[in-house]
Amino acid sequence: MKVLISAKSKHEPFPIVGIGGSAGGLEAFQELLKNLSARPGMAFVFIMHLAPEHRSMLAELLARETKMPLSEAKNHASIEVNHAYVIPPNMNISVANGKLILVKRAVTDMKHMPVDHFFRSLAKEKGSKAIGVILSGTATDGTLGAESIKAEGGIIFVQDEKSAKFNGMPQSAIKAGCADFILSPKKIARELEAIAEHPYITSIKHIDKDSSIIMEKEEMEDIYEILRSITSLDFTHYKTPTLNRRISRRMAMLKITKLKDYVKFLREHEEEVKDLHDDLLINVTSFFRDPKVFDALKKRVLPEILKSKKKEEKIRIWVPGCSSGEEAYSIAMCLVEIFGYKANLRPNVQIFATDISERSIDRARKGVYGKNIKDHITGARLKRFFTKKGDSYRIAKELRDMCIFSVQNVFNDPPFSNLDLISCRNMLIYLQPILQSSVFHKFHYVLNPNGLLLLGQSESAVDSSNLFKVIDKKQNIFVKKFPSSISEIKFNSGLYVPKKLQINERINVKNAKEADLATIVDHIVLREYARCGVLINSDMTVVSFRGQTGRYIESAAGRPSLDIFKLTRKELLLPLRAAIFKAKKSNHKVRVDAEGQKHNGRRTLVNITVIPVENDSLDEKFFLILFDESPILANANLLSKSKGMPVKSDAYINNLQKELDETKEYLQTVIEEQGGVNEEVKSANEEIVASNEELQSTNEELETAKEELQSSNEELITTNEELQNRNAEAFLLNNDLINLLSNINMPVVMMGIDFTIRRITPQTEKLLNIIPSDVGRPISKIKLNVDIPDLENMLSDVIKTLQSKSFEVKDMDENWYSVHIRPYRTIDNKIDGVVMIFVDITKSRKAEDVVRQAREYAENIIETMREPLIVLGT
Repeated sequence: MKVLISAKSKHEPFPIVGIGGSAGGLEAFQELLKNLSARPGMAFVFIMHLAPEHRSMLAELLARETKMPLSEAKNHASIEVNHAYVIPPNMNISVANGKLILVKRAVTDMKHMPVDHFFRSLAKEKGSKAIGVILSGTATDGTLGAESIKAEGGIIFVQDEKSAKFNGMPQSAIKAGCADFILSPKKIARELEAIAEHPYITSIKHIDKDSSIIMEKEEMEDIYEILRSITSLDFTHYKTPTLNRRISRRMAMLKITKLKDYVKFLREHEEEVKDLHDDLLINVTSFFRDPKVFDALKKRVLPEILKSKKKEEKIRIWVPGCSSGEEAYSIAMCLVEIFGYKANLRPNVQIFATDISERSIDRARKGVYGKNIKDHITGARLKRFFTKKGDSYRIAKELRDMCIFSVQNVFNDPPFSNLDLISCRNMLIYLQPILQSSVFHKFHYVLNPNGLLLLGQSESAVDSSNLFKVIDKKQNIFVKKFPSSISEIKFNSGLYVPKKLQINERINVKNAKEADLATIVDHIVLREYARCGVLINSDMTVVSFRGQTGRYIESAAGRPSLDIFKLTRKELLLPLRAAIFKAKKSNHKVRVDAEGQKHNGRRTLVNITVIPVENDSLDEKFFLILFDESPILANANLLSKSKGMPVKSDAYINNLQKELDETKEYLQTVIEEQGGVNEEVKSANEEIVASNEELQSTNEELETAKEELQSSNEELITTNEELQNRNAEAFLLNNDLINLLSNINMPVVMMGIDFTIRRITPQTEKLLNIIPSDVGRPISKIKLNVDIPDLENMLSDVIKTLQSKSFEVKDMDENWYSVHIRPYRTIDNKIDGVVMIFVDITKSRKAEDVVRQAREYAENIIETMREPLIVLGT
């Protein structure tokens, strides 16, 4: 099967490129259009922030720079290939069913985001064939829409910082991890034309709609192998269409059209393996995604969980596949809002948020997000739960303390235990049923009785209806059921071992045993004059043939078999059975005779010898069967006729009698063997039943203990990682604070609520008589070098009123200081003490004294003069 590429017509599907910009975007638009040919094989839609009340000249200005037809977009106009369209003023533009849809801009308090609006519709319309371009502009418009395009497998271009007149929009997309290419408008145009001819983007015939490039099975196995070896992750059971789209997308970006060439590229570039790995994980999320779901959580689900908990019990929630942490923090906000501001009423909550991507977990731990989160979070929540930090927002400490983030593979690593709620949204849709079933069994195992499971809108637990029962169909909320059988969950080591190595190891062991066995058999055969025969094991299966055995055994018609009783010729079968049974029972060599077939007109007597083969190096018992023959005498079976009727000779009758005796002996042997086997089976069955019950009970106990230990260990590791990160942050902050205080050339005293000294600067020792060993003592217990009347009352007033106080004092050396007492505020804006700062004002105070003394001296001179005096100014 081949990929067929043909020239596009207006009836064939083609990619649509959305190009967004605002301030400085006109120049970037013009530069991009200048470098596009007249037939790029795409359609282009330009979206810019336009003044709603003025007529736009954007279409006329851009049309001068291109040979393509370019016009202002009209409502319900069909999009044509090699055409460009411009957004009209005071409109939102989107695409649906191959047509442009214009809707008048709504008057709201929300900031106008036309680029996001168009990009979202483009992602829904074109899927993996959607292309977004973000050029010069301020603010963050385009970032959320770019995330939607990336989630569908589309490609995002972003203007580089050097060529962008305003870098707000491009930088926002780059920080969000949306940018696939960061280039100047000129280079973006070249890349667009190159990608337009790639099978991932262009029209393809004879290919399933879910596949962008035909994926050969062998090459796909190679890609799985490379990913496993570099990232230790197995993508074998991920959904094939998703894998195909993501691999095709990477090939398009690298301009590789053949899968075997991409496999070669992966082997030579480890960085591309990591990029493909990140692409396959599809980390897309946002705060309060699907608001109705969180309304249901806040009004129904979380209150029910809280009612079932005692005061000292923890609420335990798990968010697998948390990406950059927005969903975990959203759940934490809901919990805090349920209990209000009073900390003493807030429950003990642990929200375990895990993801397989280390980059995503690092971002979640930092809790710093771009300013575009304002589109998903109300102003009240933004003010209450976030602190603005430049162009970003930092999550509040109270939410950060509730969430524990860790890197975890949900398929292989041990899960958390005793959970009240699992929120796993839009992760299962990328998995094949075999992995989905494994995850559902794991979720069922770790949830508490009546524990709840929240899934995404496109997911369902219908195939696991024996494990979960739906309680809210609209919001996809399920409750744990109690199945008749215990849920089984298995944890893999996560380590990948090549299969070829395992096979080689087994072959080596087998070859060693076969060598020992062959040596033993050779000795026996030589001792028995090297007669032909076969070697069988205890299951009566032929292991090897010795010599020419065709006259004694042959393969029957039908399916091939190595069972000795199916291979043996009919006339030798009964004697052979009896001989094998006797040898097995007595563990000694047994020899029997049997009449064979005619050979060269003469009937022969076959000697069958069965020899047990045992050795300490062998795992089981073997039997060597040897065949030999000798001719039967000519008068052994004479027939004569009398009166037309056959007459049997005595020799013939004796032969029949012998055959009858052999049959009786064989039947007796079979009866004895069957009786012994029945007894053994009965006894073994009773033992097996008893042992099975014991083993099952023991296995359940061990399995439970193992999972509890693994879960506890996972939590300890996660907690340890959190503590290490926080210790590192605290260490850095402590160093910064020490250096800051050491280099401030003024006395500073930090005190707690009870006026206990926390920190001081070196200058406090000389001025206030406070030395480092006084840290931890109340300031009232220290005799200061300056007299500050009613100090404790002033400190108390500052804490109560939150109003700073300032006054002047003089020390024993006649130096003057301006004292400032201010409240000590924590990061969460809580008052936790006071800060007292002393500023040396001796020089300014002495200058004031000189001026005052001069004025007094002049006044005294004037008062002592007897003559009238007038002082005039200039």
